[in-house]
Amino acid sequence: MLNELVLKYMGQAKVFVYPTRKDLYPLVIGEALSRGTPAVTYYLPGIRLAYGDCGAVIRVRIGDVDAMAGEALKILEDPQPAERLRRAALEWCARKRWSDVARRELRAYCSLR
Repeated sequence: MLNELVLKYMGQAKVFVYPTRKDLYPLVIGEALSRGTPAVTYYLPGIRLAYGDCGAVIRVRIGDVDAMAGEALKILEDPQPAERLRRAALEWCARKRWSDVARRELRAYCSLR
């Protein structure tokens, strides 16, 4: 199945770079985190609401490609922070229930009004 293949590759990745400039509640970040893969993304309100308490989601200023690349390189080049972020991702996911995720998504949608 395609979804299983994608999750397999996410689990093998050292970092997930998500350069979207418009996303309300990207579940793909949660999928990466569930595999122990930290994410680097732009500082968007929906991402902050959904993953603001997760230390494995690194956010940079919108459009700052150099900062995004720099954060990804830090993770790729130094195994200590990469391992710390991997553990943070898995621990964050272990603490979350689907009802928490649904509430965060609702807050993100309501913040648009």
